Amino acid sequence: VQAVAVLDREAVSLVVDGLAPNNRRNSTYVLWEKSAFGDVRAVGTFDVLHSGVDVVRGMRLHSGPGSVQSLLVTHEPSRTAPDLTTQPPVVAGVLTDHA
Repeated sequence: VQAVAVLDREAVSLVVDGLAPNNRRNSTYVLWEKSAFGDVRAVGTFDVLHSGVDVVRGMRLHSGPGSVQSLLVTHEPSRTAPDLTTQPPVVAGVLTDHA
């Protein structure tokens, strides 16, 4: 599984490749942000409708891009993001500043 997050201030677009389609009746993917302090919060939920490359738009960081250390995606067994992740990450990455 590969993913690229594109940040425009707090707005996040996510390009993913290799995630299995989820069952839209009882599961969802969740994008999480992890701060430099270790706090983890859900950024948003999304569905993967088909195998291959998928683009997810319309999510916003809670902490602001300067405070977020990493992003991760989990596949959760519900239609809403839990308060804390219940599943291991299917993809994770550290944010780097290319400015």
